[in-house]
Amino acid sequence: MRPGATPSRAAYAVGLLHGLAGSGALVLLVMSEIHDPWLSVLYFLVFGIGSILGMFIVAGLCSVPFTKRMRISRVVKFSAVTLSSLLCIGYGGWMIYGNVRW
Repeated sequence: MRPGATPSRAAYAVGLLHGLAGSGALVLLVMSEIHDPWLSVLYFLVFGIGSILGMFIVAGLCSVPFTKRMRISRVVKFSAVTLSSLLCIGYGGWMIYGNVRW
C-alpha cells in the first residue's frame, strides 16, 4: 500500500475491480443477445443498480460480526463468524455442484 492510502481505500479498490471482473463478463454475454440499443442501456442500468445494491447488502451483513457491539461476547462473535463462514462455503459448494457438468 502506498504511503498515505487508507486501508479502506485499498479494500474499496480491490472490491471494485473484483466486482467488475465477474459482472463485466455477464453483462457482455447478455448484451450481445439484445439487439435494441435502448433495451441494452436499460439492462445495463438495471443490472448495475441491482449489483450495487446486492453487494452493499451482503457486505453490510458480512460485517456484522466485526462491529464494536460484537465485542460484548466472544462466544457470540465466534458463533457469528463461524456461521457466516459455513454459509459461504456451503453456498459456494452448492453453486459449484449445480453448475459443473458431472
